[in-house]
Amino acid sequence: MKKRLLKIIAMVVLMTVIMCQAVWADDSASTCKTDAAGNAFIAGNEVTAGDDVDNELFAAGQTVTAGKVNVGNNLFAAGGDVTVDGTLVKGTVFAAGYNVSINAKASGNIWTAGNYVELSESCAAKAVGAAANEVVIRGEYKSAHIIAKNVTIDGTVTDELDITADQVEFGPNAVVKGTIKVEADTEPAVDRAAAVSEIDYTQSETEDSGYPYNRESGVNSVLNIVLSALGVVIIAFLLSVFAGSGVESAKRMIESKPVVVLVSGLLANIAVVVITVPLMLTGFGIRTGLLIVVMYAAILIVGTAFASASLGRLAFERIRPGFNPLLSSVICAAAIGLLKEVPYVGFLISFACEIYTLGYFVQLAYGEVKIISSSKTVEKELNILE
Repeated sequence: MKKRLLKIIAMVVLMTVIMCQAVWADDSASTCKTDAAGNAFIAGNEVTAGDDVDNELFAAGQTVTAGKVNVGNNLFAAGGDVTVDGTLVKGTVFAAGYNVSINAKASGNIWTAGNYVELSESCAAKAVGAAANEVVIRGEYKSAHIIAKNVTIDGTVTDELDITADQVEFGPNAVVKGTIKVEADTEPAVDRAAAVSEIDYTQSETEDSGYPYNRESGVNSVLNIVLSALGVVIIAFLLSVFAGSGVESAKRMIESKPVVVLVSGLLANIAVVVITVPLMLTGFGIRTGLLIVVMYAAILIVGTAFASASLGRLAFERIRPGFNPLLSSVICAAAIGLLKEVPYVGFLISFACEIYTLGYFVQLAYGEVKIISSSKTVEKELNILE
């Protein structure tokens, strides 16, 4: 269940890509802006997407509506109230908002998250994944994976249905032919007209039972992971916009001399402790020690985002040359932001990002020192010649 929820979590984080790509749109924007690759971007207060899109559609705003349009690839929509109505999507639908209403036919999947999520009877996709306070599923899908407080199934699931919730209800139009796994406070309520297979029901454990994924802690864990990863994405975006040259410089440096950068970062990490502790213990070195601590803390704060931004550019440059550098940085930040929340693995990833960032700044400082030293040497030689 947790592995499948990661897809939902990743979708929520990737919604920030929409914000990043649409920052130039004004508040009243209601028409799409299309790039050379056929991707359409639209943002504003009240957003309506009503034109067909050749590739991917990104829409974000307070109120977002995607009407009867054809989307050649994936559809991303995020906002307060999100409505996808009568849309044909050749890829996957990603939708996040406070209230989400989806009436779409997708060749791929539908991943959605919010407070209230509803999929209409006309919906169709290979799989649906939803995380919300309340979820209502209608339509037809091969599989469905849901975590919510209240869940209503009133559509068709032909293969696998997996639910973690407080309460679960199967409506009169519910048809589930495959396996059904339900973890809830009470047994699911099944309408007499519903045609469902045998339900593998597990009662939710109480908060003090030590069960690692009960109804309260499960939802809170998802939200904490989303918020943490979102923070990484936002910082990576800001770094890419306001310190893009530094991010690009780090990309070139790790590409040309990866061992030097990582070893420098590891040695610097050790040196911080070795140097700072004696300085702090001596009266005259307190200010210097505090300065080092503050600089080190700043690197720790931005380390994961900075590494994600530069490594994302490097990865997409090799996988997909010509891909938008800003978008590649944000996507990588979303992925690393999620991975760093995985126990044990997350610690290693965070540590590696810290070492990478430290190593870059050490090498950057070393390069500046070499330039200053060389200039002084040249100046001395000129003085001697004179």
